[in-house]
Amino acid sequence: MSLNQGRQTPTLSTQKISKTAVALAFTAAFISLGATLFSRPAQAKPILDPLHASSAPFQIAAQSSNIAQMENEVWQQINSQRQRYGLPPLAMNGQLSQVARNHSQQMAQHNFYSHIGRQGETHRQRVEAAGLR
Repeated sequence: MSLNQGRQTPTLSTQKISKTAVALAFTAAFISLGATLFSRPAQAKPILDPLHASSAPFQIAAQSSNIAQMENEVWQQINSQRQRYGLPPLAMNGQLSQVARNHSQQMAQHNFYSHIGRQGETHRQRVEAAGLR
């Protein structure tokens, strides 16, 4: 790092590592959220009896109580790795987490798995639409 008016300026390699870590953090959180929303508790599935079956659709709730815990665990693991390499910790961003959650819910509701949304929007477009840069 070079000194610039008493402040340290990150080198190119530090900036690349930081950008990579941020991208990794977002990806890990996104994947964890998607996996959580696709998982269903076994006991919530009804036993289907053809003699008493109805045509009414039913929904199985996602394990939403585990989402915050999983997000926190991924965040802690990423910051642990960052610390190993002498990098500052990443702060949790509630708005960014909500963008990822919304996309995960969309994937679960519409039965698809992709970084691209149903309307063709990228993760960058979703983040910018939420007012984040």
